[in-house]
Amino acid sequence: MTAIVITGGTDGMGRALARTYLDRGDTATAAHVAALKRYGAPVAEGIKPIIARVDAPPAEPLSAFLPDARISLDNPSFAPGDAARLDDLTRHLLRPREN
Repeated sequence: MTAIVITGGTDGMGRALARTYLDRGDTATAAHVAALKRYGAPVAEGIKPIIARVDAPPAEPLSAFLPDARISLDNPSFAPGDAARLDDLTRHLLRPREN
């Protein structure tokens, strides 16, 4: 079984992909779809916390938030080595490609 993350899994193509993987028994996708149904919000609602942070940014150069609460950067999810790896991979994927 493969772990697959599908963004936009509640509508359109994302929903169709999620349904395909769910139908084949991918439990990770099933959990993701269930979470989207439970915690998902329309874009007009979901964007409000982001707008609030843009309008009144925190003083710190780096901060993290859930929609309604600040997340501690001491959390292992924010390990500097993992962040550097993600940065390297992202830059690799976004590099100009030769024809």
